[in-house]
Amino acid sequence: MLPVREYESFARVLENEPRMAEILCGRPEGWGDTLRPDSLGEIITQGERLNADFFVPWFRRRAERMERLVPGSVGQSGQGSPSPSSSPKSASGPA
Repeated sequence: MLPVREYESFARVLENEPRMAEILCGRPEGWGDTLRPDSLGEIITQGERLNADFFVPWFRRRAERMERLVPGSVGQSGQGSPSPSSSPKSASGPA
């Protein structure tokens, strides 16, 4: 499971699965590029499963906060609230 302090870093790389795997596994940048596709997929799948109950609500609170501060900003940036059944690479949250 990700420590809460890593959520911001994780949210910034939702479109980059190798980097997501590095954050999930506490590995240095570049490590994710050495993984076989099946291993990378398994890390992402398990990381999403383990973190969804905590990361998804955090991500929604963050999006709602931004929307309150700058109305229309969340919709314009394409980063709406994540859906627990969606994949992080679609700007959702890990499941």
